[in-house]
Amino acid sequence: MRCCTNKRELLCRSIWVISLWLCASVASAGGIVINKAEARLTEEGYQLSADFHIQLSPPVENALKHGVTLNFVSELAINRSRWYWLDTDVAREEQIAKLSFNALTQQYRITRGSLFQSFTELKDALRILGHQVAQPVPLALLDKKGGGYFRVC
Repeated sequence: MRCCTNKRELLCRSIWVISLWLCASVASAGGIVINKAEARLTEEGYQLSADFHIQLSPPVENALKHGVTLNFVSELAINRSRWYWLDTDVAREEQIAKLSFNALTQQYRITRGSLFQSFTELKDALRILGHQVAQPVPLALLDKKGGGYFRVC
């Protein structure tokens, strides 16, 4: 196996790796901030809802307008902590939403499973995308497992 024998080649490879890492970090999403998260007791059980503020960076927004579909994954995990062993999962749910742009119709599209919505403005699509509601967690499940704590990922 060939190795970097001279210092110049090693320096060039190091600079290449660092620049690749910097370019990847610049292309990441601008930011997602939790505005509000709440758990409500309903007839079916506890229901968690959250509102996020989603801000896309210019490179990500440009990639979206050039046909790259953005995937948003939100997870709900309810864990039971135990002092004598590892934590156990009481309930776990994952929601996947996809945001895409159709250049022909000049519309943004949010897809959740087989359902979709179309928007003319990106800010409207991000506002709707930022509102998440999880399926209710049955009270019997929490009582049987001995409770838990909510963690929004």
